[in-house]
Amino acid sequence: DLSLNQSNINVTNGSSTAQSVSGHSLGMHTWNATCLDDAANRGWSQIWRYNVTLADLMVNSSSIIFNNTSPSENESVLINATIYNLENVTVTNITVQFFDGNPEIDGTQIGSSQVIATINPLGSIVINVTWLADLGSSSIFVIVDPNITINGTIEEWNETNNNANSSITVGAWQFVYGDITSQSQF
Repeated sequence: DLSLNQSNINVTNGSSTAQSVSGHSLGMHTWNATCLDDAANRGWSQIWRYNVTLADLMVNSSSIIFNNTSPSENESVLINATIYNLENVTVTNITVQFFDGNPEIDGTQIGSSQVIATINPLGSIVINVTWLADLGSSSIFVIVDPNITINGTIEEWNETNNNANSSITVGAWQFVYGDITSQSQF
């Protein structure tokens, strides 16, 4: 960005070195290297561009899958959720939570919070939890890195695509043993 970032880096002819820089603002940046040898000869590399961007994690309703869509009460259901990284940056230490019901109202967390170690740039990963089916209709919510304003840890471009839900219904039935008779009286 037309300013000196690091200097006085000694490199032996024919070898290479790696240098880290930090503190860049979001957006496009440029860099190049200027070299000076012991004989005071100067050289310049071409100018390169790079983009500093925020992460953007996403989960949606269609990426929440139940291994059994017609379970019985108290039957174990494996819930898979695909978590997407929509940006070209590696994202690490991502917290994912599953809830039976809306967590902002009265939802109950299913299992414990899980941490995804890494999602590669523009990649995805499937994470799962086992849930014991409740009678009636249940909305299963998946929260990926809770919003930064409520203790999320990853600053993202879009904090509104970090939760989704999908519904599943467990029917009730009764077994009747014996005879059923009907009598009419006039």
